[in-house]
Amino acid sequence: MLRPAHLCKNLLRIECKCAASAFKAARRISVLVPARVVRPQNLHSTRNCARDMSSGPRMGKEELLSQFQSARTPQVRERVFGALVSQEKKLDTAEYTLMLYTAQAKEEPQLAVRVFEEAMKNVKPSSMILNSGISALGMVGRPQEALDAFEAFESYAPRDLNTYINTIVALSTSRELQHAHKALEILTDIEARGLTPEIEAYHGALQACKTHALWKEAIAILSEMEDNGIEIDTTAMSLSLSSCAHGKKENGKSAAAALMFSSMESKGLVQDEAAYEPLILSLELEGSDEAEMRAFDYFNEMQKRGLVWTVPIYNCMMRLLAKMRLFDAGQDLFVKMETTGLKPDSGTYSAFFQCCKRRGEFDKVEEALEEAKEAGIEVSADMLESYIESAAVNQRKNKALEMLNQVQSEYGRRPKMSSYIHCLKACGYEKDWQSASDLYKQILTSNAEGSDITVDFFNEAIYALGRGGQIELAESILEDMKKRNVDTNVDTYNNLIIASGEVREKEKERKKREKQRKERKRKKGEKEKERRKRKERKKGEKEKERRERERKERKRKKGREKREKKG
Repeated sequence: MLRPAHLCKNLLRIECKCAASAFKAARRISVLVPARVVRPQNLHSTRNCARDMSSGPRMGKEELLSQFQSARTPQVRERVFGALVSQEKKLDTAEYTLMLYTAQAKEEPQLAVRVFEEAMKNVKPSSMILNSGISALGMVGRPQEALDAFEAFESYAPRDLNTYINTIVALSTSRELQHAHKALEILTDIEARGLTPEIEAYHGALQACKTHALWKEAIAILSEMEDNGIEIDTTAMSLSLSSCAHGKKENGKSAAAALMFSSMESKGLVQDEAAYEPLILSLELEGSDEAEMRAFDYFNEMQKRGLVWTVPIYNCMMRLLAKMRLFDAGQDLFVKMETTGLKPDSGTYSAFFQCCKRRGEFDKVEEALEEAKEAGIEVSADMLESYIESAAVNQRKNKALEMLNQVQSEYGRRPKMSSYIHCLKACGYEKDWQSASDLYKQILTSNAEGSDITVDFFNEAIYALGRGGQIELAESILEDMKKRNVDTNVDTYNNLIIASGEVREKEKERKKREKQRKERKRKKGEKEKERRKRKERKKGEKEKERRERERKERKRKKGREKREKKG
């Protein structure tokens, strides 16, 4: 009879053509390899097996492999793996493959990555080890290492279809745009190698398109699927729609989302909440009045069909109501959402803050922010940016500037341009031209190209500097606008007129203050002169009295002397 380790090797040497058969092989091994047979008095529980490895007799490699498969917790399996690695008798390719598939079958990707890294150090990896390693690296969020393994794959074994699929999936959720482009490139390379892509490869590529809002590429992938005779399923359509729901505003993005949504019915796909959500978000992203009205039509259509609004749909609805200045309706929707059982997220609170942009409602924003913190909701940069705008509208300049700095220091990103515009407006209200000047210089320094600097930013800077009486600085902004090819508008010149008026008012105020100062000085001088006169007069009177006393004293003395001579 074969020993367990030999049985592992023989089973895993079978060439598996897909990931499913590989997992089946791992499960067969898990069933066929028996646990170590011991006497009842030496029987150990899984909980104590790791302790027994260090305190009791040293287990052999076959026994440790059995314990690795039968361990009930990830912590025990980790310690068993450490014991296996420290064995003098080195593990071979089949044994590493067994542990790798066991870790994946138990849904322990971190352990799978450890096994993969040890295998790469100690044995020549097989295609199954490499494929499983790429998959595990993707699961733990290490796409670059998965890509490195893909690049080095052919130096160990020929790539198969699973190699391409696992690499695409590993790259699909990466926040790096270059990884998304690489995933699409690998998808194209599948056909160039004479292989037929499977649906999982397209799903991974579409996930990359969703992550980076590559909606044009997503449409091309859907066309390629149809050309290759692969049926477009709900997942593929949902991912394609989601690629239109965020990112930058682009012409045709919402129209593409509407076209994909309308094609779902002809393809036999259900138009559920997951389909409506990205469609509505794409219309919000377009930003036109017509697109927003169409978004409201879809809101109503969902209600008629009995579909439940999702949290992102509630958030979108509140943002649109805030943009239409229907603040009460947006706040009511926030309250209604809590009664439906849905849990607000950071986007919900950010949208609610936007519905509190009226004077006197900043207390609601501060209360909601504390409520979110108590609920364990992570304060996002978007929440703080909405907080900034509400603070600025309510003339809480110091609060707005404080949060502006917090977004930069804690989140390592520059706040949205609208946040700077609102802060400049708050500085204008309080005639704080120094803070406005610092904000203006900060933006120009951090964005030399000025690609996202709008005319509204320059207008508010002119307004804030003008309100502070800095007409020369306000006029110099016109030169900056010309350098960045930003066209002036009516508000630009209105704010310059305001700035000129502020300068005139400031000059009038200065002259008035100067006149008042001179008047005060004159009155003070007159008072001082009168005081001196009184002092001199009083002094003269005292001197006169003194002289009179001296005269009388001399007269008395003279009279005494005469009387003394006569006597």
